[in-house]
Amino acid sequence: MENIIANIRSLIVDKHGNYVIQFIILMNNKNYNYKIFSILVSNENFLFYGKEQYSSNVIEKVSEECFNIIFIIYSA
Repeated sequence: MENIIANIRSLIVDKHGNYVIQFIILMNNKNYNYKIFSILVSNENFLFYGKEQYSSNVIEKVSEECFNIIFIIYSA
């Protein structure tokens, strides 16, 4: 799992890799979702990901499933 999260930047733009990231998000493991969200938000390409065909699916899933993580990060 750590290898997948470590390679999220290449998987998120991949035709099939984005499904792997979405599946991990849907597992609803707070630790993994926090790591995924943190990597995506800290990346300067976050807006780029939201506009691309495959990665936009992950961004949408993050906004649906990881919304609580936003409050955890910004309320700390």
